[in-house]
Amino acid sequence: CTATASLLIAACDDGPPPPVRVVSAEEIGLLGQSDAINGRDGGYSIHAWDRSIWVFGDTVLTVQDATGETWHHNSFSVTTDLDGADGIGGLTEPTDHAGGPIYLIPPTPEEEAFNALHRGDGCEDPCGARWAAWPGEPVHDPESDRVIIPYGLIYAEPGDFNFHGVGSSFALWDDYEAVPRRPVIDPEHEHPT
Repeated sequence: CTATASLLIAACDDGPPPPVRVVSAEEIGLLGQSDAINGRDGGYSIHAWDRSIWVFGDTVLTVQDATGETWHHNSFSVTTDLDGADGIGGLTEPTDHAGGPIYLIPPTPEEEAFNALHRGDGCEDPCGARWAAWPGEPVHDPESDRVIIPYGLIYAEPGDFNFHGVGSSFALWDDYEAVPRRPVIDPEHEHPT
């Protein structure tokens, strides 16, 4: 009751809010990953649909997905282990019919067509160019029972740090059993989502 009363009093005061103080932090070890994953960029987590959901940027796979790819521009893992005090275990990735992990935010048909033209033997110049959707920190919207995922649309070509952002948007994940959707914002724009 005392903490609640202090918070209520502080909320009524017009002065600056009290400083935030970290009481403790503890290393819980490395986040495990499945044998299908060789490496990933980033890593944000959220609690939604009774799961801990982890989202990542570029992901290197050890197995091919249904299109024969081993490089995804984003991925995700889930676990029902919600107690991080003993580490986080049981992370798994939803997979496609070939057994490869699926994208969190799939490329649009236009992005996938571009990426397909610029990969593999006999690719179109610049060989290795690609569109990528890199997710940011997701937000759970419990009132609508959905997850909102900010992402940056990236254009990349081969070479160290040879990429740049072309815009940002939000993917909406309305149903855990489906992939997040990228709403069309401006159908006349080069990148409508």
